Amino acid sequence: MRFQTSNFKLNEMVALGVMIRQPSGIFAKYDGPYKNWNEVIAASKEKPGSIDIAITGANTPDEASVDYLRTKGVDLLNVPFTKPADRYVSVLGGHVQLLYEQAGDIKGFLETKKLRPLLFFANKRLPPPFADVPVSAEFGYDVLLPQTRSIMAKKGIDRKALDTLSNSLVKLSATPEFQNFLKEQYAL
Repeated sequence: MRFQTSNFKLNEMVALGVMIRQPSGIFAKYDGPYKNWNEVIAASKEKPGSIDIAITGANTPDEASVDYLRTKGVDLLNVPFTKPADRYVSVLGGHVQLLYEQAGDIKGFLETKKLRPLLFFANKRLPPPFADVPVSAEFGYDVLLPQTRSIMAKKGIDRKALDTLSNSLVKLSATPEFQNFLKEQYAL
């Protein structure tokens, strides 16, 4: 597999570890028309394709998730914005109704009640502050595309160097600072 904009192939790489995992979700402007996911479902059924959702672009987990929802009767219109700030402003400014994102990336907007979570793509509800937000499994949606941040090395790296790097990542991941970072980002 080759990513469209990458300079490498996955088979040329060795995974050292997944450092961050964040469930993706759908968010709305806090004072906008949608207060919960059931309102989005109802509006979508009443007028399919009338609800815009800001995504990162084509061939992304965002697009795949939204396209999957269409197969379940929730017909949203993908609007790609490659720059995060453009996605956020589009929702906050009322140019699109929904945003596909990870909660940690928009933490400030959530804490200041500029955006509200409507749905997370997960099997079970997330811990506070999102314990009251429904997850995709509750609606029978069989789609889980968490965003991850991984550390990779070039295949063929010296085994001793690979072990040193791997052990360093294990140590880093156990530090209170890194654990606090994960908590701040609503990540695992």
